[in-house]
Amino acid sequence: AAHWAGHSVPRLIMRLMSGALLSKLLGFVREIVMALIIGTALAADSFRTAITAVLLPISFFQGEAVPAILIPMQQERLYRGVAPQGLAALTLALGGISVLIMFATQLAASPLVDVLVGGFSAEGKDLTVCFVRTMALAMPASVILNCLAAGEIALGRARVSNARAAMQNASVLLGLAVVALGAPVIVLAWAFSLSFNALTLVAVLMLR
Repeated sequence: AAHWAGHSVPRLIMRLMSGALLSKLLGFVREIVMALIIGTALAADSFRTAITAVLLPISFFQGEAVPAILIPMQQERLYRGVAPQGLAALTLALGGISVLIMFATQLAASPLVDVLVGGFSAEGKDLTVCFVRTMALAMPASVILNCLAAGEIALGRARVSNARAAMQNASVLLGLAVVALGAPVIVLAWAFSLSFNALTLVAVLMLR
């Protein structure tokens, strides 16, 4: 196919595999660094719970369902010359849905935390709710990135996909470095959200 020219399938597979491997490696490093800086403190449990609370409501849009549908759809649209419009329309639709989910998650943060970790102390619950409401700001960006990554894979490239795979752990490592310098632990949540939104802006500019 013409749109795959210069982008061999084995090379694309190797790039995707290397991105996934880098993500796993960063996750391993993240856990070590978190143990060194925060240890087994309440903040670490609150942060991990918040990640679950934020990613769970958008799990359908984060998994393989969107790429499995979007990649062949985009390849077919490439032949018809309407791939940019199709990708933009689907990205806006799913992004809009994820914005509504984000607001719902922020509003329901307290009962959601109760369901996930009913045994937390009042202090732990308050910290976790704060984490959830801040990290929820990354939900639309994460969904949009998944769409853009699939659209780029249809072109035989994996830049967005690899960056997205590493972003979650890389952002936490950045936040941990700032916390180690004396910043409050809520910086972890802001690093998580801001990094995803920044990467989304870069991805949109790359694929515009």
